Amino acid sequence: MISRRLLRYGLTGALSLLTHLAVLLILVEGFGRPPVLSSALGFVASFFVSFGLQHHWVFEHAQPMTRTLPRFLAVTGFGLLLNTSIMALGTQLLGLHYLLVQAVAFAAVPISNYLLNRAWTFHDRRHPEQAATPVMPTLDRLIISVITLAFLAMGFNAVLHLDLARDLATSFDMLEQGRPLLIGPQLAGVFNLGPAWYYLLAAFQSLGLGVAGIMVGLGLLAAPRFYLAYRAGQAWDGRRTGLLWAALLLLPGWHGFEQIFITHPILTSTLLAATALCGIRYALAGRAGDLWLMALAYSLALHAHPSSLVVVLLPIGLGLLGWRRHRSELRVLALAVLLAALPFLPYFIHQQLEGWPVLAGLGEFSSGQGGQWSLANLFALIKALFGGGLAYWLSSVAGAPSGLGSLLGALVAAICLLGLSGALVALRRGDRIAAILILTLITGLLVLPLLRVVHPYYMLTPIWVVLSALIARGLSLWSRHFALGPQLLAALVLGIVVLHSSLALRTHQQLREGSLPFALHPLMDVKQPPSIHRAHAFLDAAATRRSGRWLCRFPGTTLHGSYALSLLHSYAMEARLDCGELANDLRGSDEPGPHLVGLPEALLTSVDREALTEIGPFRLFPVRALPRAQSPVELEGFRAYPPLSPAFEPEETEVLALDHADGQLLAISHLGFALSRRPDIELRCENQRIEPLAVDDVSWLYRLPACPSLLELRLSVSSPDHLDVVLF
Repeated sequence: MISRRLLRYGLTGALSLLTHLAVLLILVEGFGRPPVLSSALGFVASFFVSFGLQHHWVFEHAQPMTRTLPRFLAVTGFGLLLNTSIMALGTQLLGLHYLLVQAVAFAAVPISNYLLNRAWTFHDRRHPEQAATPVMPTLDRLIISVITLAFLAMGFNAVLHLDLARDLATSFDMLEQGRPLLIGPQLAGVFNLGPAWYYLLAAFQSLGLGVAGIMVGLGLLAAPRFYLAYRAGQAWDGRRTGLLWAALLLLPGWHGFEQIFITHPILTSTLLAATALCGIRYALAGRAGDLWLMALAYSLALHAHPSSLVVVLLPIGLGLLGWRRHRSELRVLALAVLLAALPFLPYFIHQQLEGWPVLAGLGEFSSGQGGQWSLANLFALIKALFGGGLAYWLSSVAGAPSGLGSLLGALVAAICLLGLSGALVALRRGDRIAAILILTLITGLLVLPLLRVVHPYYMLTPIWVVLSALIARGLSLWSRHFALGPQLLAALVLGIVVLHSSLALRTHQQLREGSLPFALHPLMDVKQPPSIHRAHAFLDAAATRRSGRWLCRFPGTTLHGSYALSLLHSYAMEARLDCGELANDLRGSDEPGPHLVGLPEALLTSVDREALTEIGPFRLFPVRALPRAQSPVELEGFRAYPPLSPAFEPEETEVLALDHADGQLLAISHLGFALSRRPDIELRCENQRIEPLAVDDVSWLYRLPACPSLLELRLSVSSPDHLDVVLF
């Protein structure tokens, strides 16, 4: 039986390889498609051929394909990770020839895939304690689908920002140069973890996706959090807890900004929900596969963001509970540890090659970036979690009356306290899983202030995943205790969906106009009171497509204004991923070719001039004059991070005499946004101060009046090179 299955497995592998090669050759030789994209499509085709044959022929499995396909996909992903790790270990650490190392990987990966598929993906459940997952009622499917669609709708508001662009550029260069990376993005300016994030972005780029496609792909990868939370809550306490947990993960708060300023923390909630689901299943049934998946999911959650470390008691507690109940074998536990360490393997190789620089980084972090514990910091973080994020979003970003934001924030705080009280009752009744989550919440809140001196919005996500689970458990308990009908639950879920969707629509409108209120605080430190918020123009997912195509169509154009800042912070990755080449400059005063200034629609409400073209929120106009010398930023090959040198002092004053025509428009843009002090701008006609038509977070817009003498423009800024001044 085993020899026949192995033979069939080998034949399936051969057919899968032939499918891959056939698709590659047909697309490249027959249709002239790019080899990288063709190979990626060939891999997808071979994946489904392999899955279908293994499901129906090799293992002759009786379970539905909807159950085995996600597991097969996970095993395939693990095989890819194993292949990469073997190649990195053999070529970079041991210095072996790449073909020899690849031969080892060719042997190891199929064996690993076969064993995992036999033991987990296509394993028939034969023990009563390994009963099938409970059927998901149709109503629950509908509710989870609505929640997921509401989440995905907000994803269209994802913007291209500096950190995402830096990571896209790094993965782009990795593909172009053919040199695999061993470490991931730098965190807190000191640390790195494994390169899983870069490889994910590289995989998206290999499929031919642009910035918009990658944003959508990340949203799709993050969306299963609601199904995972539902299944975890259902396994723990029942479907009501699962539905409440899924709905609470959608509740707008600080974690919601991960969808706007999208980057690797968008995956934190999903991976922690997977950790909880697999951990709860292991605690209840003792299946080795659930323990292994829990270990791998939590390891990847740490890569999504290291703040997941504050909830480390979640996997530890659930793992210990399952081991105590079911006494798993030592080899099962050892494999779980190995799986958790696997995503870190490239990082460990890098540390060994470089002499363990992390040790010096620890000292640097503790002396500069490490946080200080205080009751004030603890209470500020608790306030941010208990409705503070929703109140901020409504009042400071969406523009709702401050009273409404405070009222809904207080309502969320009350719901949190009510749910926690119910979770404590469950603890008293002997709920061990509730005990683990409560202990995780307490230790997480105590450790979080120590984790870093500042707490950006995404650092609260791991605590919120645990807190929302406890709230769901408590609300479910109270609803049963007081015999409340499903109407109250439906009203709560509907209210969350409506609130989330309303904010999504409002944010979409603001992004379209370039009027999204923005400030670094409290987004970059939720403990801080809100700074002055001003309209800021970002390119959302759809606008990045328009921007990339336009840049590819008009090489040699020098860009100015707020659009230039957007390109500076995006490294123009929207164009690099569209056409692969870039020949545009920013800010330069002496560059040949056309000069265009791009300003957001919200800044131009008092301007009746017709724009040359529109790119998202930006309207582009021909530049008539550049009144000062400005050095260019050449986008081709530009990779500086930060994009301009920080300069917050000393302040310098520059005075310009403007030779102008009546009715001309003057735009001054601060390209050093967040990297130098906000400049003081003053325009005078003789002794009379001229007020700007409009001001936002980046630019000042003036209409120049008739003046008997030259206009005087005074620019006070900590770095004059960070300013861009144009007449149009």
